Amino acid sequence: MRLSSKKTVYLIDGMNFVWAMSETFPRADVPAACREFLLWLNGISRLPKMRQNDFRTIMDGGFRDFGVKLLSNVHIVFTEGITADEWIYERSVFLKSQNKRVAVVSNDRRLVEELGNENVRCLSAAKFFRMCEAARKDNIS
Repeated sequence: MRLSSKKTVYLIDGMNFVWAMSETFPRADVPAACREFLLWLNGISRLPKMRQNDFRTIMDGGFRDFGVKLLSNVHIVFTEGITADEWIYERSVFLKSQNKRVAVVSNDRRLVEELGNENVRCLSAAKFFRMCEAARKDNIS
């Protein structure tokens, strides 16, 4: 399976992704792991096949500076007052209702099940990572 070449909004459950990919983004130092993840995502968003996509990383809580200058198609949303899962659910259902291509990246079973009932495409953290790395390798070769 490959990432779509059509413009897609990827809503990434940020901390869920970092925890799930702890071998890639070691979580002993959580801010450093988040920083490494955002640097990686910046790199992915630069790929010719990925530039048209919008990558939104959703984080629970208030603003935190991870020290990464994000590219124009990479965003962080901090969710004060609601959980990241609630924000992801509401935004993905809204985007789908507006006929936007949306994909949620999360390993949260409850969220994935609820979004499946709404016919929103969901990818596990590992699957999204593998697909992005395959796109990176395709770009090199």
